[in-house]
Amino acid sequence: MANTLLRTIGLGQFAVNWLGNITTALPALILVSTWMFTGFNMVVLLAALHSIPEELLDAARIDGASAMRLVFSIIVPLLRNPIASLLILCFIGKMKLFDLVWVMTRGGPMWATETVSTYVIKRAFHWRTLDLGYPSATAVLWFLIIFALSLLWTRLLRRQETLEY
Repeated sequence: MANTLLRTIGLGQFAVNWLGNITTALPALILVSTWMFTGFNMVVLLAALHSIPEELLDAARIDGASAMRLVFSIIVPLLRNPIASLLILCFIGKMKLFDLVWVMTRGGPMWATETVSTYVIKRAFHWRTLDLGYPSATAVLWFLIIFALSLLWTRLLRRQETLEY
C-alpha cells in the first residue's frame, strides 16, 4: 500500500521493497507492530481519561488554568500509572514478538529482522539438528531477561508517590 500511495502522489522513485531490503525491513516491522498495539493502548488510555473526576478539571478551570496547564499539571500526572503499565506491556509484547516477524519476513533478509523467538524456532525445528536443549535454554534465558527488565521497569516507573484525588 505504501508503494501504491507513493506512486499515486508522484513519488514513485521512493517506492522500495520494504520487507526485502536490509535497511527498511526492520523499520517496516517496527511500524507494523506499533500499529498493532495502538488500538489496545488507545482503549486503555481512553478508559483512564474517563476515570479522571470532572470536578478536578472544573476546579482547575475555575482557578484560571489554561488548556496546556490543565493537560500537563492534572491530566498527565493522573495518567502516569496507566502509561507506565502500557509501557511495560508494550515492552513485553515487543520482546516476545514472533508471529508478525514470522509471517512477514521469517527473520530475513540476511537476519535483519531476526528476533530471539524466531531464532529459537529456527534452531529447534528448521535446522534439523535434533538439538532441543540449546533453543530451550535460550527461551528460558530470554524469559528471565524479560522478567527482570519488566520488574526493573515496574519499580522505576512506579517509584514516585501516588497521586490521590
